[in-house]
Amino acid sequence: MEELKDSSTHLSHNPPQTMKEQLLELAEYLGEEKEDYYGKGRYLEDFEKEVAQLLGKEAAVFLISGTLALQVAMRIWCERKGNFRVAFHPESHIEMAQYNGYNVIHHIRRVQFSAPERLYNRLVTLDDFKKLKEPIAVVVIELPQRSLAQLPSFEELKGITDWCREKGIATILDGARLWESQPYLGRSLSEICKLFDTVYVSFYKGLNNLAGCALLGDPDLIKETKVWQRRSGAGLKTQFPYVVSAKLALSRNLKRIPLYVERAGVIASFFEESSHFTVTPFPVHTNMFNVIVDVNIEECKSAVMRFARDRGIWLLNPVQSFVDRHSQAEITIAENAMSKSIDEWREIIRAFNTYL
Repeated sequence: MEELKDSSTHLSHNPPQTMKEQLLELAEYLGEEKEDYYGKGRYLEDFEKEVAQLLGKEAAVFLISGTLALQVAMRIWCERKGNFRVAFHPESHIEMAQYNGYNVIHHIRRVQFSAPERLYNRLVTLDDFKKLKEPIAVVVIELPQRSLAQLPSFEELKGITDWCREKGIATILDGARLWESQPYLGRSLSEICKLFDTVYVSFYKGLNNLAGCALLGDPDLIKETKVWQRRSGAGLKTQFPYVVSAKLALSRNLKRIPLYVERAGVIASFFEESSHFTVTPFPVHTNMFNVIVDVNIEECKSAVMRFARDRGIWLLNPVQSFVDRHSQAEITIAENAMSKSIDEWREIIRAFNTYL
């Protein structure tokens, strides 16, 4: 199955590169600059300043992992506030994909919005935060909410962060996909980041670099983050391959993201007009959306495989849907989807619909 997938044209994400291709690309881009050494070095520090300026923050630090960045940011703010209770969507990446690290490592506790807590199908609102039963130190907002592929409006976002500021609650932006969120929010990157005390951005998701991220905020927070970086075993001797890759990705791929978002809207409409698919959200908010398929997971996987064998197109990676007897798939539009024309994708999706 994996062999077939590797030899097929994919709808989601970017074309694969070999390790040699990636390293040769970086070597050609880099030039003769010196590597960083345990977080010090002109190339690394200049890049951190560049990212801070782009996002309108005082300081930035390059980190190898977004999991580290968010947990450390929460820890520092909780210590500053003298309160280790935080609030974020129960289906945030922090909760769903990090083995409860924020609690196990840092003894931070997420406060529930209600009991029972039923937020799997909608965003958290200002009213939800106002109804919390316990005082909190930190609010984390994920843009977009990954599980839903949805964004609040800029006005809603500002309402939440203004309320937090009035209450003395720190705000952290989980901006793993901030770059892809900017077109929908309709503000500059710095205007969005200005709403938050601390910002995390990823360089490897929408920007497609090797790995790495940045945490941004006030200089004292960044100084303290570097201590936690060493405590956590993430103070590498050098990070230059990841830093070079991030700089290249930012300069080359950031300008491509509005094109991905536009193409996502068109491709989503092709799924939506086909009889077996429901797109959520529709219209799309970013270059990422979910399709719900009105067949069970086994039937959907079988259709994907048969279509790949017949047409050489790997269209979906289906999983079990929250809708009974349905399957669903997350689609992320990037260079793979740009490799074919809009008319070609319309025909491909219509053809796949007949396999279900």
